[in-house]
Amino acid sequence: MVLATLAGVITPGGPFIAFAIAASGLKAGASIAAATAYVVAWSVICLTRSLTCELPVLGAGFMPARWAVSAPVPLIIGLILLS
Repeated sequence: MVLATLAGVITPGGPFIAFAIAASGLKAGASIAAATAYVVAWSVICLTRSLTCELPVLGAGFMPARWAVSAPVPLIIGLILLS
């Protein structure tokens, strides 16, 4: 789950890339919880989007605060799906 979340954070690109990677993971045997954690991490705390869009517009004070609030979300959703 943590590895899927980290992979989602560092994946660049749009939904065509992220969902294709998640589907490939599912075909390779990953759990639905890991694939969901990956997609949620990509959509909520994507590093490339944060650095290119969020940091210049909202500033360096906002980005760490949002990441601190958003970082547990993919793990929580993945854990909910495991139970």
